[in-house]
Amino acid sequence: DNTRAEVSYEATREDDVLFAGAGMDSPMSDSDNVRLKFSRDAMEGMFTGVNVEFYRTDVQHLMDNYSLRPLTARMAMRAPSESDTLGGRFNVDLVVGPNLDLVLGADYQQNDRQALRFAGPNPENVQLLQSVLWPEVRIGQGGVFAEGQRRLGERSRLNFGLRVDRFTASAAGTDLQPVGANLSPRELYEAYYGSGSDEWSDTGVAGLLRFERDLGSPGATLFAGVSRSVRPADATERYLGANNMNPLMRWVGNPDLELAAHHQIDLGLGWAREARSLSFNGFFDQVGDFILRDRAHGQEGIERSDNATIYRNVSARLFGLELAGGGDWRDGRLALQGDVAWVYGQNRTDGRPLAQI
Repeated sequence: DNTRAEVSYEATREDDVLFAGAGMDSPMSDSDNVRLKFSRDAMEGMFTGVNVEFYRTDVQHLMDNYSLRPLTARMAMRAPSESDTLGGRFNVDLVVGPNLDLVLGADYQQNDRQALRFAGPNPENVQLLQSVLWPEVRIGQGGVFAEGQRRLGERSRLNFGLRVDRFTASAAGTDLQPVGANLSPRELYEAYYGSGSDEWSDTGVAGLLRFERDLGSPGATLFAGVSRSVRPADATERYLGANNMNPLMRWVGNPDLELAAHHQIDLGLGWAREARSLSFNGFFDQVGDFILRDRAHGQEGIERSDNATIYRNVSARLFGLELAGGGDWRDGRLALQGDVAWVYGQNRTDGRPLAQI
């Protein structure tokens, strides 16, 4: 009665997908996902539940500038890519005394990405390697975590969480040399950042502390929280190597990007009664090493000033307000939900508003 095993397979096949405003379309994109899950709950003793999950996803994706549109560019180009992800998660539920519930667990994910861009004089001959977009990139993340809730009397609760992750990234194909004057990924990194590193690793610590108190009004809850979260650069931000004779069209990842670390304070009020709810909260977020997509203008750590698209870490600050609500009417036959948010971001390194928020 309390045990569940699940096996799922999902296949997605996309053909002839048009990308308005882009230089290429996608004649083909296939993905396959396999997932295994096992869970058991309502167990006796301290351990009340256990969950185990494994998954694998394989993606094959193709972009070109001639299959689905007239060839107007000087060269025919195609970019086949692969992205394979493998991961798993394990956690157990515990009851530690009458007022404390815990979840302890571990998870791991590995993503392998490879993408090349080929050029040719016509659609029948597109064989020249023009760029190594994702140079055999492998990104891994393995972590352990604990989260729980401590009841502080009948009306108050303290939610908390802590996780530690080990992040790794590598690129085995940074020395693969395109044709002609086009640069290898390592040469692009050295040209724009002065570093051609193809390996990176770091350890990140994240945590949450959130206090909730039910107010005298039925269904009203006041909450306040502080948190820290971290995010590593993805395969594009760290290792992309897109060549172009025009620097304005180059797009170069930064292999030395640091972890972006968010330190956030939240304060809000929520109300829920029967089938209706309303919540309002504000937040302040101080970000160290925000990962910014930018243009090369000889900034600190950037070797060139030719307007190529690059990435760099900056200090940032965000704050905002959020309002959300919803409810059911006409005996549940009509439901309405809505939310509105206002956010302002500041790039403190350069003293200007923050883009991409």
